[in-house]
Amino acid sequence: MSTRVAVFCAGVLFLNVVGCGSGGPAVYPVSGTVTYNGAPVENAQVTFIPENGAPGMGQTDASGKYQIATRGENGAVVGLNKVTITKISSSGPAMPANP
Repeated sequence: MSTRVAVFCAGVLFLNVVGCGSGGPAVYPVSGTVTYNGAPVENAQVTFIPENGAPGMGQTDASGKYQIATRGENGAVVGLNKVTITKISSSGPAMPANP
């Protein structure tokens, strides 16, 4: 194999792995359903936090389903991610807007 062909192949492989102009690591589509005690969890924030790169976020609907988006792209950064699910609910009266 000539040196030019080897350099060309390495360049093509690099662009496929890194992404051409993507502005960050590659993302892969992620979706799922959040349940608690068998019931869907509505309005929960689902966050995928990668070791390197921007976090991806999504919110559950009435049936507990979510879809993650990162940097405006559908998906989470490929690799190991810490996943957090946050649901805030109140059980008491609402606080006044201007105390």
